[in-house]
Amino acid sequence: MFLENKGRKRKVLVVDSSSSVRTSIWMILKDEYVVLTTGEPQEALEVVGRGEVEVVLVGVDLPLYFYGSFFRGLRRVSSRLPVLLLYDR
Repeated sequence: MFLENKGRKRKVLVVDSSSSVRTSIWMILKDEYVVLTTGEPQEALEVVGRGEVEVVLVGVDLPLYFYGSFFRGLRRVSSRLPVLLLYDR
């Protein structure tokens, strides 16, 4: 299970175009997780490709053209990586 911590912090990647959203999520998660953040889709794919994270949180405020290519890229580099969409209303 993802939330189990067996002596080490799990790694989470937050991908959002807003630095304030990335910072807020980092603040919330930093005590329990190693939190990596980026606003750049290509950088996110590189981090995932290196196997550095165990889950990706993606903001829905990113440009629409981003989603198709980004999610295809994610599945190419890690087909089983959990991805959660962040929706703010």
